[in-house]
Amino acid sequence: MSSTTIPFSQECEKVMARKTTHNESMAHDCRITIVGNFLKPSPQIDKIRLKFKETVVLKGSVKIGVYDNYNVFIDCSNDEDFQNVWYRRMIEIEGLQMWMQK
Repeated sequence: MSSTTIPFSQECEKVMARKTTHNESMAHDCRITIVGNFLKPSPQIDKIRLKFKETVVLKGSVKIGVYDNYNVFIDCSNDEDFQNVWYRRMIEIEGLQMWMQK
């Protein structure tokens, strides 16, 4: 039987992680992000974006991205738009309900 050696912590290289301004800016951007949750698989992203623009009146910009078949991210550019979307709680798109979650 041969055994493999597992390196001890003294033999491994040390890695130092630093907090950067990029992480801080991402945290600020994600502060006004809402997750849209579908109970059934969601429609195509183009249809979601189109219906969202028709339904919700926004003063700034919004980014909508897909996480998986059931969840989408809605990134608002300002707090007023965030509140406007958040207080709707549900938007119907292509006959499916998209529920808002923080």
